[in-house]
Amino acid sequence: MRFRTHLVLLVAGALLPVLGLSAALLWREGEEARRAALETLSHQAQAFGATVDREIAGTVRALESAALAIAPAETASPEALRPRLEAMLARNPRWHNMILVRPDGRLALNTLAGPGEALPAASPAPRIAEAAVGRTAISDPFVGSVAQVPLVSVAVPLPAAPGWVLVAAIRTHSFEAVIEEALPPGSLAGLIGANGRFVAHSSTPQGDRTAAPAPRAMADFAATAAPGEVMLTTTQRVTGERVIAVARRLQVAPWTVSVAAPEAVLHKQAGDSLHRLATLGAAALLAALLAAFLAGRHLGRRVHALTRAAEAAGRGEVVRVPAGVAEVDRVAAVLAEAASTVRAREEEARRAGEERARLALEARTRDELRRLNAGLEARVREEVAAREAAQRRAAHAERMQALGQLAGGIAHDFNNVLQAVQGGASLIERRPDDPDGVRRLARMVLEATGRGVTVTRRLLSFARRDELRAEPVEAGALLAGLCEVLTHTLGDGVRCSTEAPPGLPALLADKGQLETVLVNLATNARDAMPEGGTLRFVAAAETVTPDAPHPLGLAPGGYVRVAVSDTGTGMDAATLARVSEPFFTTKPEGRGTGLGLSMARGFAEQSGGAMAVESAPGHGTTVTLWLPEADIPSPMPAARPEAVRPAQARPGRHVLLVDDNDVVRLTVSAELEAAGFQTACAADAAQALSLMEAGVVVDVLVTDLSMPGASGLALIHEAQARRPGLPAILLTGYAGDGAALAVGGAISGAFSLIRKPVSGPHLAERVEALIAARGAISQPEG
Repeated sequence: MRFRTHLVLLVAGALLPVLGLSAALLWREGEEARRAALETLSHQAQAFGATVDREIAGTVRALESAALAIAPAETASPEALRPRLEAMLARNPRWHNMILVRPDGRLALNTLAGPGEALPAASPAPRIAEAAVGRTAISDPFVGSVAQVPLVSVAVPLPAAPGWVLVAAIRTHSFEAVIEEALPPGSLAGLIGANGRFVAHSSTPQGDRTAAPAPRAMADFAATAAPGEVMLTTTQRVTGERVIAVARRLQVAPWTVSVAAPEAVLHKQAGDSLHRLATLGAAALLAALLAAFLAGRHLGRRVHALTRAAEAAGRGEVVRVPAGVAEVDRVAAVLAEAASTVRAREEEARRAGEERARLALEARTRDELRRLNAGLEARVREEVAAREAAQRRAAHAERMQALGQLAGGIAHDFNNVLQAVQGGASLIERRPDDPDGVRRLARMVLEATGRGVTVTRRLLSFARRDELRAEPVEAGALLAGLCEVLTHTLGDGVRCSTEAPPGLPALLADKGQLETVLVNLATNARDAMPEGGTLRFVAAAETVTPDAPHPLGLAPGGYVRVAVSDTGTGMDAATLARVSEPFFTTKPEGRGTGLGLSMARGFAEQSGGAMAVESAPGHGTTVTLWLPEADIPSPMPAARPEAVRPAQARPGRHVLLVDDNDVVRLTVSAELEAAGFQTACAADAAQALSLMEAGVVVDVLVTDLSMPGASGLALIHEAQARRPGLPAILLTGYAGDGAALAVGGAISGAFSLIRKPVSGPHLAERVEALIAARGAISQPEG
């Protein structure tokens, strides 16, 4: 083959694999894009389903709360419930109307029909019968008999009135707004009922029209899929367009969500890329072959001329070779200068020596630069490490300083408690024949123990590890009682007064924590009035609206504002700016830790409110707390249970006490036995389970939370698995992660939670209450 043919084949052989590899990469890119699009559809379906589940779960919770509030007597006159149901509709704009259904299936009340208007014989909402037997029921789309629009219903039973059902009807087109909120604009999505009809979809919003049927594949999946099951399918859009859809069965409602994308869009990218590659590749291949052909002809002429020049050089002749190619020009020059071969070789040797010298110098320079760079990097690393170590030491010093301040204040309080306990116990030991004195000293020891409990709870509150138990609190009564107590404790020179308007709504907060915060604020006010003065508690209602944002960033809603004011010395601007910092205090050393206002601010913010401090030198200080209003009435004061009489015998009352601390186990057991209970003791969970397997009679299990091996929480679960319905009490002295789990179990009714230290009478009352409750449940009705 000729020279130009080799060149053309070389170019073609080099270009074709590149084009093939590019085609494969583009195809893979298109497939990756399609997979990414499908993953996006799956994520969108999961997000859409979670949004609908939250919407339906919120409706179920709201209905269950309303059902719990309906007393059996109220069903005798259903019209009396109309204002309450209409108020719920106002708070839930997605709801269309509410229905109250009698046990025989007839309608007792429909908010769409006025008082006295005739109602249909029965509700058309499907699955109402399920709610009548005690299960929450969520229906498929149907047409309301009164509303005459497509609806879905959520029905819950009335716990206090068996057979009665409370129903919330939701217009199906309201879920189109849920689609717009959960998915990006332009998304293709739908919500399908178990009956195979669309609850809502984004392709052609249905408004008040009857729900359209879903595609066959989607309808079959919606009717048979399990909660959480996912399906990928190719089907037709409502408008007839082919789409690829991801369907996911909801967890709460018996519905299915689907998110789709046009099939043409998913395949378009790979097809467009391959089409462009084919066009550009063909053009590039033709251009390369033409260039190779022209270059081969250009080089061929010069190679032929060079061949003739080499043949003529043997005869001492010079043949001119066309210039333009460096390699050919060089050979031609060598042939033309054959007479000066020796001189040319010497010159070449000299140039080669210089080149070697230059390369050696460059190599030495590179080595030197490399060594300098290595040294510089090492020095930089050392400097950075030294700076980081200094920063760590500074941070450690700050933490140690803060810890020292905290430990000093807490140690002072605990030493006072320990002094009282130690002195009282020593005096009791020396007075065995003085019952009155022993009882007086025992009361003193118990009071000191209570102060120790207060110290630990203050410390846990500062660490943000103590749980808050919010409840409705009447601010006026609380402030009046607190002022009455403080009048005898703040000193004769301090006057206490309260102001609270009648009809003030209840606030929602932890009552014990609120009392602690107010007492701390009152103590600070007393210290700021060494010559005496006036301490005022003022409570008032305040409403924050969306159009007038609160300066402290409170969310819109109702609040109760509680202000604590004094006529003391006040604070300057510099002190006021730091007043809420932990450990900052203006009191002398040993008089306080500076945690009071910090804990007060933390309590207010944890309760959903805020705190502000206003003060000026000579004009006193005002600390204001904003706490949210309670949306339910305050509970009536519970009747105080009768004290446990130690001498009263309790036959058939057996308690299994489990605690790894010998002293605690011994004292608590003695207190229970003094209250009349028969007590068996165990040092850990394994020993307790062995006693139960051995047939020991157990009416109530009392166990500590933190123990070696299995915890008290695990012991309760294992014991109740072996003896279902066994009452249990969990004792804990620290609000850590395990106690947080214990709080959840106590709320669910699995056991009762009591914080250490607990008095013997209080523990005996709780044990007796659990036994009585179990006896009432086990008795047959009638």
